[in-house]
Amino acid sequence: MKICIAFQNIGHYHTARINALADSHIIIAIEMSGVENGILAPSRDEKERFKKIILDSENAEIMRWQDLLAEIGAILDNEKPSVVFVHGYYFKTALALVYAARKRRIRTVLMSDSIKKANHKWPLLALIKKRIVLQYDAALVSGRLAKDCLVEIGFDGKSVFLGYDVVDNGFFRVKTDSKKYNFLFVGRFIFEKNLERLLRAYSVYVKHSVKPWGFSMVGDGDLKINLKRLAEILGISEKMDWLGSKNYQEMRTMYSDSNVLVLPSISETWGLVVNEAMASGLPVLVSNRCGCAEDLVHEGLNGYTFEPNDIDALARLFTCMAAKTEKEREIMGKESLKIVSGWGLTRFSEGATAAAECALACPLKPFTIWDKFILWTTAILRG
Repeated sequence: MKICIAFQNIGHYHTARINALADSHIIIAIEMSGVENGILAPSRDEKERFKKIILDSENAEIMRWQDLLAEIGAILDNEKPSVVFVHGYYFKTALALVYAARKRRIRTVLMSDSIKKANHKWPLLALIKKRIVLQYDAALVSGRLAKDCLVEIGFDGKSVFLGYDVVDNGFFRVKTDSKKYNFLFVGRFIFEKNLERLLRAYSVYVKHSVKPWGFSMVGDGDLKINLKRLAEILGISEKMDWLGSKNYQEMRTMYSDSNVLVLPSISETWGLVVNEAMASGLPVLVSNRCGCAEDLVHEGLNGYTFEPNDIDALARLFTCMAAKTEKEREIMGKESLKIVSGWGLTRFSEGATAAAECALACPLKPFTIWDKFILWTTAILRG
């Protein structure tokens, strides 16, 4: 099968997934912006086993609608894919790709990790969102919460497949005996990550612990200065290790040198760092607002979930994990490996293949003037 798959940018996660899919299909990957957004430095070198087309290095999102349609249309006319996979439905480029594919009677698959429910306070916006989402013939989503989100909108649950948010599990499996007894956070230093409460919870744990673990913070962002100042006020500066951004290779060492990953986000569509930590054999503490929590965290077996606004609850989990024996944490780490083994590159490839086959088997949807108008006006408003 010839598949066209499009992302805003193609980073290390995407390359690994697309390569896995390329083992079974002919793949044309479109990079819409050519700019990677994230906390990590450039990804590891990995040979691309697919044809890659960069739409525009900087300006695709601000191109005129007709110019964008013409450029995308030329790619589809030249490559003639059977199915087009599109990441999301928010970006102007994604809307243009769906429009161009539908116009050419090419089946489309939505790739999504959104867990945001419909906003019933704004029924018109909810109706527009539903109309856009239903342009797709099938969907490949991150997990059960993302599937529920699409089903609530009106998508047929039988056309939604899991396995979108995965990592190369084998890459992170590095054995080491140099663990330092510390907690680990990996991510951008932004409001949504809930880092102020993380530090406050950690300070509560430190004050009530005879021999507290350290805390490694990997990442960067606008809040870094304020967070370091807060750490000083809370009296935990000496226990904090601010490591800055790390590249993909270096992250293996970060995980192997740590004991427990903590992800305290108040909003997180999935949380791929949880996949990485589990693939490294770590137990995890994950906010129940993270999309991955329901699928990857088995309560008490490989970690725990918590309410991100409850500082005392997180402090108790710090105490709980530090109090466990080496053997108990090792058992939890092995459970992480077992769970995440079902969320690797094979899961993505199989899920994508099933979604493509489902899309091709669906009756061709009519592409009405109303559909075209919704896609066009939404794109114009966003561009």
